[in-house]
Amino acid sequence: MFADRGGQDPGDRLGELADLHEVLAALTVTLGFSDEKVHAAAHHKRMKRGGFTLRLWLEEATSVEDTTPI
Repeated sequence: MFADRGGQDPGDRLGELADLHEVLAALTVTLGFSDEKVHAAAHHKRMKRGGFTLRLWLEEATSVEDTTPI
């Protein structure tokens, strides 16, 4: 999403983050959650499974019941 864009203005990145924030805020309201509930869920997942600060991502997962890649 935010790969090196060769000299992109930091203000542009801030604007993009602001857009993402607006989308997530709208989804939060539409789905009937509070900001606090979403932040608590994010904190719980981060403590259980880690966050995105290391820029690692899952490319494939399999289920114990089904070994077909998801």
